[in-house]
Amino acid sequence: MALEVGKGVYLQIKINDQELPPANNVFKELELHSGFGFNLPVAKLTLNDMHNFLSGGPYNLVDGTKVQLTFANDSDDNDPFEINCRVFGKVKTSPTNQGYTRTATLIPDLTEYTIEVKREARTGTSVAAIQEILGEHDIEVNLPESGLTTTDSMNWLNIGRTHNTFVHDIVSKAYTGEQTCVKGVLDWGNIFYLRDLFTEIQQEPQAGCYNILPVDEHDTKVHFRETSADTTSGFFNKLSNYGHTHVQHSLDGPLDIFEESNPISLGAGLPVNSEVQGSIDLTSLTAGKGFDSGCAPLGAYNMHEFYYDAQYLNMRHLSLFTESIRGLTDYYTMLPLLQCVQYDHTDVEKAGTVNN
Repeated sequence: MALEVGKGVYLQIKINDQELPPANNVFKELELHSGFGFNLPVAKLTLNDMHNFLSGGPYNLVDGTKVQLTFANDSDDNDPFEINCRVFGKVKTSPTNQGYTRTATLIPDLTEYTIEVKREARTGTSVAAIQEILGEHDIEVNLPESGLTTTDSMNWLNIGRTHNTFVHDIVSKAYTGEQTCVKGVLDWGNIFYLRDLFTEIQQEPQAGCYNILPVDEHDTKVHFRETSADTTSGFFNKLSNYGHTHVQHSLDGPLDIFEESNPISLGAGLPVNSEVQGSIDLTSLTAGKGFDSGCAPLGAYNMHEFYYDAQYLNMRHLSLFTESIRGLTDYYTMLPLLQCVQYDHTDVEKAGTVNN
C-alpha cells in the first residue's frame, strides 16, 4: 500500500516483506519518535482493518512482525528513506462500525541490539567502546567533524544487560572536561549521533527553520505551518539539577562529596516556575553509589578517574535543555538529530522576529 499527498509526502507500507493490498481508508496514523527521551526510536502505526486481514495470514500483525516503511517527497523520488521495523508488544485492537482499528508499536529491526543480553568487557575510551559495540550491529556512529575527545579510558563492564542499555550507560559516564554534556541518540536510519551539546550549540547552525519569514542564510530550510513551544523547567530541574549533591564512599579515605557544576551561559537564563525557583536553596538531593570499587589513579582501578563526576555533570547539564519547539510541516523532511539549527519565529501581532 502506498500513500501520496500531493508533492510533499509519499509513504509505502510493507508487512512481512509484502506490500499491503490496494484498499481505501486503510492507513489512519503514523507517529515517529526519536531523540531526547528515547533510548530507541519508537513509532505508533494505526491501520483500519475493515476485512480483518491483519489478524492472520501473510499480513498478521503481532509481536515481532516485520514492517517496512518507505518515505519520500513523491513517488518519483530517487532517494527514498526506508525504515525496517518490528512490532513490539501487543497490538491494540479496537472494534469500529467498519471493522477494526489496529495500533502497533514499532521499534527498529535490531533484535540482537535491543533484546539479547550480554556479559562482556570493553577496554578504551567511551567513544571507542561505543564504536566497537555499535559496529557489531551495523549502526554508524556519527561524531562531530572535529571529533569528540574524551578522557575516560577504562574497562567498561556489561554484566547481564542488552547492548542498547550498555551503550547509553557508557554515554552517561563519558567525560569531555569540567563542562561535559555528552548525549547519544539513535535515529531511524541506524545512525547513532554522539555529541557534547555544550560544544554543539556553540557551532554555526546547519539548517534554518521558520514560521513566516524564510531563513535566507541556510541552504537547508524548513517551513513550519504551525508551532508550539514547551518547557519542562519546573519539577524536572528541581529534582535533577538544582541543589543536587553527589555523595561517594571510598575504601581509602573519607566520604567524597561533589556538587560543582559550571555549565556554559546562553542568554539571560532559563524560565523557571517562581514557586520552584523560591525553593531551590532548600533542596538537597543526595545520591550514593555504594562503595567505590576503585577509580583511577588508585591501583587496580576499573573505572576512569572522572567516572562519577561525569555521571553527575552529564545529568545536571543535560537537565538544562528543557525548552522545545514543535513544528508542523507540509512536506517530508529529516533533520539530523542533535544538530544545531536556527529557528526564526515571526509574531504577526507583535510585528517582530525572534531568532533562536
